[in-house]
Order: sequence, then structure tokens, then C-alpha cells
Amino acid sequence: VTAPHRVEGLVLFGALTEPPDAARFALTARAEQAERDGMTAIADQIANGSLSERSKRDIPAARAFVRESLMRQDPRGYAAHCRALAKATGFVPMRIRCPVRLITGADDMVAPRAMAETLNTGLPFSKLDILPGVGHWPTIEAAEACSDLLSRALDDMTQNDLTERV
Repeated sequence: VTAPHRVEGLVLFGALTEPPDAARFALTARAEQAERDGMTAIADQIANGSLSERSKRDIPAARAFVRESLMRQDPRGYAAHCRALAKATGFVPMRIRCPVRLITGADDMVAPRAMAETLNTGLPFSKLDILPGVGHWPTIEAAEACSDLLSRALDDMTQNDLTERV
């Protein structure tokens, strides 16, 4: 918004707008837990709660990847991230004037489908793709589909196929 000449387009996977109040409280509590107890319980919770049931059943490497990526984070850095996200405020989507491709999982409990649909409605140059049987980690749970969608989004942006909604 502040430097539109620097951005030709955005491709957002599992985009969040603004955390609801309950999520703000949970993020603050998770920050305290990370600092107090480390990352093990948090990694297990997120690996179990942010993947779709299909992914947990059919792609065992997905759970292992999510868990390991969290275990490798410094608890203080993760806590700082949680606190920053807990304080995040919304924005006016209409101010984003570049093409935006939103890609989200139908079973995403972190950034629910309704959030993506609302964001898509508010963005003047956007397209929304919803991946069935996918949770909050679409690039892990549906890597090939995400790669195809990313390629198409980049092609669309270079060809200016996204036009403003009336």
C-alpha cells in the first residue's frame, strides 16, 4: 500500500486478516508457554491441529515436517512472533491495488475459508482458490496443486488477466 511501485502482485497461502479476540488470547498464552516450557508441546499441538484429517491420515510426512519446523524455532523468537500476531490489526483490502491470488485449504482452522472469502471480496484484483481436504499448510499438504496454482497466478499477473471487479 505504501510502495505500490515495488509490488507487481501477491500470492498468499492461508492468508490471515486479523485474529479474533479468542485467538489473540491463545497467541499470548502460547508465547508464555514457549518461553516457559519450550517448543515440544506447541509443536505437537500445531502438527495435530493445523493439518487436515486427510493429510494426517494420508501424508505422514506432513505432520513430521510441521512438527520439525516448529521444533527448530527458538522459543523466544516464536514467542515474539505470537505476541506480534496477537496485536495485529486489520487493513483495508481495497487499498491493495495489485493482483492478489489467495490460496487456502478448505479445512484450514487457523485462517478459515470464510476469512479468505471475505478477504477475496474486499480485494479489487483478486482470485481465490480453495483446496479440498487441505488444512493450514497447503504448500505441504498439496504441494503439486500449490505449485500449479502459483505458476498460473504468476502467468496471470504478467498477462494482467486479473481485472478490477465492478
